Amino acid sequence: MHSLPRTAPGSPTSQIQAIETLYAGCRFRSRLEARWAVFFDALEIAWDYEPEGFRLPNLPAGDDCYLPDFWLPQVEMYAEVKPSGKDKSIVTIKPQEMAKVIALAMVTEAPVLILDGMPRDTNYWAVVPNSLFDGLDRDVAWMWVDYMPAYPGAYHLTDGRFYASTSGRELAHDWDIGDDAHPAVIAALSARFEHGERP
Repeated sequence: MHSLPRTAPGSPTSQIQAIETLYAGCRFRSRLEARWAVFFDALEIAWDYEPEGFRLPNLPAGDDCYLPDFWLPQVEMYAEVKPSGKDKSIVTIKPQEMAKVIALAMVTEAPVLILDGMPRDTNYWAVVPNSLFDGLDRDVAWMWVDYMPAYPGAYHLTDGRFYASTSGRELAHDWDIGDDAHPAVIAALSARFEHGERP
């Protein structure tokens, strides 16, 4: 099982175990990952769960293997699911996890979308190799790009991409996208996985 640190190391409750969850013929390591699969299905975003592992260069021995959570073939990007931090308005990711995300983006030359917390009507940040952009400063290997998978334009169905912005603002979530929750968010948050129930 996959464990998520929640309290001070060494305390009796320092590890909360994620619940393995079956959905769409896949055994997900956590309910959170399964909810993201429901979200993708509701948006008609094709996904592959943990399709391939990578040995990443320039990382310490023993910490150089990486198995991304999702490959999204329609938009040609990886997606990594992470629990949200205490402040759900700011994207938080541990430095060693961030190093792996950057290395994966550089090795595969594909964006890596960071899906922190439960699916919501908001933007999500991705590490995107600069090799994917024309005319950018090549001294910088990658950049942050702000994506909105649930954007009403559904660009993933028509253009093979998500709505994106490279505004350069802090890694925060934009909570002012709409007044009503997107149906994909409602589907993901209301999904029941117990006793073989279908979302």
